[in-house]
Amino acid sequence: SAGICASGLARLGVDVTLCARVGDDLFGRETLRLLQANGVDTDEVAVVDAAATGLSVILSAPEDRAILTLGGAMAELTAEDVAAAAERTGARHVHVASFFLLPRMASGLPEVLRALRERGVSTSLDTNWDPAEQWAGVAECLPHVDVLLPNAAEAIALAGACGSPASAAESAARALAAHGPIVVVKDGAAGGFAVDGSDLVRAAPPAVDVVDTTGAGDSFDAGFLAAWTTGLP
Repeated sequence: SAGICASGLARLGVDVTLCARVGDDLFGRETLRLLQANGVDTDEVAVVDAAATGLSVILSAPEDRAILTLGGAMAELTAEDVAAAAERTGARHVHVASFFLLPRMASGLPEVLRALRERGVSTSLDTNWDPAEQWAGVAECLPHVDVLLPNAAEAIALAGACGSPASAAESAARALAAHGPIVVVKDGAAGGFAVDGSDLVRAAPPAVDVVDTTGAGDSFDAGFLAAWTTGLP
């Protein structure tokens, strides 16, 4: 997810570095080649000798999909790695993806996000779906996140995990925004909407012939962040 978002940002002209982990194998080498071809700086992508590159298999059907993931080397990433990469690169914004697939990173992320905010670095988080459906650990991050980028189903689940009653996506987004971040929700065929404080703004989707939505949310993140980090409302 972070790689797709980074590639989208780079293709939109944003100077972007990816912090991640790959294995010393064909998938890792090809992933690095593709990222570099899209203009992503991969200096902060380390090779883990003892693990294979993380791999997902996406099973798509007209009404739903399933994603089966082997974490492999990517699960070795820690919050300290992210903090060090942000320091070395002089990042002005840090975006975090795949929260629930990176347990070593997730456990230390609230403190890293807090420290980044204190240094004036803006932050964003797209947790993606929680395979365990427990949604644990996100509530501790929200006060230190500038932008939360869930899809509608994730927003509803996250709000429930943060103690809000079951509700529709807009109500869930308002509940999450009460913890601090701007909440920008990907709402499928209905487009997207954002809650900033008490304000809600909705945008209609472009007219497209949808073939496969894999990576669509990460591409949405890239488009939003490319605009938002330049100061657009």
